[in-house]
Amino acid sequence: MTLQRLVIIGLLLVIGGMFGGSLSWAQPPDLCTQLVAVTQAASTQLITGVTGTRTWICGIILVSATAQSISLVEGTGSVCATGIAGVIGGTTASVALAINGGFAAVSAGPWVRTVTLADNVCLLQSGTGNVSGIISYQTHP
Repeated sequence: MTLQRLVIIGLLLVIGGMFGGSLSWAQPPDLCTQLVAVTQAASTQLITGVTGTRTWICGIILVSATAQSISLVEGTGSVCATGIAGVIGGTTASVALAINGGFAAVSAGPWVRTVTLADNVCLLQSGTGNVSGIISYQTHP
């Protein structure tokens, strides 16, 4: 995927967050200061939910070594399987990535969040190829 396509996808995600109803909440006052490095070859829980808060994401950069699909989801239990909901993508790995392809969406402030308080955040993947990157986030009511 070309850089131009990645930028367009990122802009569409940001615009969708501004006008898409389910993504149009008041943002928390602070910048995202927490980081989680991603390097995995199977679906994994990346962020543990905090009681009374939601996870707000500022930036996400992911690249897959193989052609596979991924989704960022929220929920509880093993790999967010209980009460699962899509944060980026669906409730199964649904964002298609090409070999050595990925996507990036970076913002100065939070632009997407979990809906349910205290939910964990997991990255699902359809294959076993390495997925690497970084997510910046914060927790806030």
